[in-house]
Amino acid sequence: MQVIDPIILTDAMFVSSTATEADYTVWAVGTFVVGDRRMMTTGIHKNYECLVGHTSTLPAEAPNLNTGGVTPKWLELSSTNRWNMFDQQNSTQTVVSSAMTVVIKPGLCNSLALMELVGAAASVSIKDVTGGTVVFTGTKTLDGTIITDWYTYFFEPYGQLDSWVLTNVIPPYPNPEITMTLTTTSGVAKCGVMVAGTAYDIGDAEYGASFGITDYSVKSTNSFGTTSIVKRKYSKKMDLRLVIDNSALNQVSALLSSLRSTPAVWVGTTNSAYAPLVVYGFYKDWSVEITYPKTSLVTLSIEGLT
Repeated sequence: MQVIDPIILTDAMFVSSTATEADYTVWAVGTFVVGDRRMMTTGIHKNYECLVGHTSTLPAEAPNLNTGGVTPKWLELSSTNRWNMFDQQNSTQTVVSSAMTVVIKPGLCNSLALMELVGAAASVSIKDVTGGTVVFTGTKTLDGTIITDWYTYFFEPYGQLDSWVLTNVIPPYPNPEITMTLTTTSGVAKCGVMVAGTAYDIGDAEYGASFGITDYSVKSTNSFGTTSIVKRKYSKKMDLRLVIDNSALNQVSALLSSLRSTPAVWVGTTNSAYAPLVVYGFYKDWSVEITYPKTSLVTLSIEGLT
């Protein structure tokens, strides 16, 4: 198993994207009424809705500084469409009505995770520096349809592979340029997570790993027996037991401790047949049982982001 310690993308690391950032009017000083929506596009990249009618005269009164307190003026809605794929959420996707191409330069890293994908194929091209020499290319077909006979060949609905994780494939250049392209045959391309970072081995996952989801939908039944359901977000979860060499106990313990309360990409396996064993989230807890003279067992419980 591996974990990708993510690099938080900043404006300085962002190069270009075919996804637009035109969700709403860009915020500027002026008079606002309840329901007005504005977006911030420098440093913040978020959308806001006005909660209290007011007039702003100073740039310091931007929405990101008025979302708290007893009477907040603005409600944070989401990241902008262009930055949804970088906002540490699974359920918010960057959407493009054609092929999507995104270019970033995150700094020194060796791995890349693409998750919550909708498209026909994803490709990655990496240059040693901006405009430099291509040092890595790769393409992943995202057709996950399971064909077992002629009937399923003709009638089985399209099955979408929604993740692609590349660990330890990016050469260790200090400032590589990474280009991700997501093609589509359905007229829309979507990406929920694009994370670059450094991957670390934390042990070998045993058979018996489990995965599932936590559903935050609300189900209620009234006194007449009628049940209503409010569909809400969900998060993935995963529980594993790992075997590690005792010589790596100190290193693994220090790494897991440093990742506490930190969203990371937890890769149970890179085999696409077991795609649910890749979770973007944080660990709930972990423990080590020093079982044998040369190896120990690590129990790890992962909770995904919504």
